[in-house]
Amino acid sequence: MTTKELADHYGIKYVSLQEYGVYSVAFLPDDALRMVNILREEVTPILGGDVYVKKNDPTRVYPTDDGWYYERKCDELIKEYTDNSCDEAIKYIQIVLDSVTKGCYEEGSDVLFELVILDLNNQS
Repeated sequence: MTTKELADHYGIKYVSLQEYGVYSVAFLPDDALRMVNILREEVTPILGGDVYVKKNDPTRVYPTDDGWYYERKCDELIKEYTDNSCDEAIKYIQIVLDSVTKGCYEEGSDVLFELVILDLNNQS
């Protein structure tokens, strides 16, 4: 399943990034954290993610240079890999949220998180 399919299945709100040239979706912080918990329950590792900013005048989504990734360790079983990658995602989301409160992002903008997942059902 894709992140979008999982979000649709669980009724999680998202912003489509397709009109900006990215075939994915991004989430507001609370929804991103909900998705991380769902991915943990689904035993779906998070490869990493990117941070976007949504400005409302006019409404437009912009990529930032912020992002993270998690590299699987040789001895990690899939459950450990999932748990560790989800912990890393939560940690990074919190770092970005702390940056928002310190004024590192433009006032009046929404921060969005794209979660890049490992689709265990569709590996090449």
